[in-house]
Amino acid sequence: GLAQGFDFEGGIQVGVLKTDNVLLAPPPDEMDDTIFQVSPFLNLAYNNQRIDASLGYRFDWYDYSDLDTSSEFHNYDASLAVALVQDTLFVDGGASRSQSVTDPDVVIPPEALPGFGTVGDRDTYYYGSRFDKTLGRSVTLNASYRHEDVSYDEADFSDVQNIQDNVNESARFEIDNYTREEGLTWAARYEWEETEYELSLPWEYQKATAELGFWVNGKTRVFASGGQESAWDDPVDSSLQDDFWEAGFAYRNGDKLDAEFAVGERAY
Repeated sequence: GLAQGFDFEGGIQVGVLKTDNVLLAPPPDEMDDTIFQVSPFLNLAYNNQRIDASLGYRFDWYDYSDLDTSSEFHNYDASLAVALVQDTLFVDGGASRSQSVTDPDVVIPPEALPGFGTVGDRDTYYYGSRFDKTLGRSVTLNASYRHEDVSYDEADFSDVQNIQDNVNESARFEIDNYTREEGLTWAARYEWEETEYELSLPWEYQKATAELGFWVNGKTRVFASGGQESAWDDPVDSSLQDDFWEAGFAYRNGDKLDAEFAVGERAY
């Protein structure tokens, strides 16, 4: 058997699909076809108090009997998360391959229909970190960062102009005293996102928020917040220039329910 902490799953999925429009063509050019599917897969996972790792792979093979052709796709998903300091400092990373529609202007195939000639490989690689810390009796600090690279197979997407390789970065910082669950509440947050494209201009956004409120009881919190954010109608200027505000209440009942209701105003 596997060592303690490991979990393994494997199998094979087979099926037959009958469609009356395999090429998703407009009337009267529909074409019937029978599609045979064979999809072996395996998943491996490992976890302990500090490490959470997983690896999955799936091979999809489709045979189109009337078109006398076949298509195949490789899909994988690997991830690793490590607690460098237990309950405080975490790092993670991973990679995956999936399929994406090659042209946003074509009809997107239903999930059950393998997109003959309409999808291509999309690879994603990411890494990040998270810091959680309790200060004193009731103040909680959270900070996180994520970097992601997205690339598309050149053979599948070479003629598509509006799908580009891109690099995404994001960061978030928050400090609050919610865990006190009584009296005055306060919070401060900052968010930042940036996407750089292979050809197009980059996009950047940031948002800064301050909040005050109070606990009505141990489950309900009333709050009002406001701040500034980047203008949605000016994606090349990431400066904090648009004001926003909101007011409402939040309700939390352990792990069963966590809800927030608010009204406010933002600039669009």
